[in-house]
Amino acid sequence: MNSAEKIQLLYEISMEIGGSLELKKMLRRSLTAIMRKLNLAGGSVLLFENPGDYSSPLKTVLSIPKKISSNTIYKKAVDSIPNPFDN
Repeated sequence: MNSAEKIQLLYEISMEIGGSLELKKMLRRSLTAIMRKLNLAGGSVLLFENPGDYSSPLKTVLSIPKKISSNTIYKKAVDSIPNPFDN
């Protein structure tokens, strides 16, 4: 994917995010749009359990499919998310 395609993809995703004032509705719509644009079979919205403490575990706020956390590949992917303050 070249730079222009990446910019276009990010623009389309950002346009989907701003569509609703209800957080759950906005997150579901955004997750669905991102999954469709990237041709993904599953995805989730994650949140740090304790805001400001980036060593805390990530909490799944929303996922498609609903029971994605039992998938071993998903678990490995979440475990590989770097800490924002790692070098």
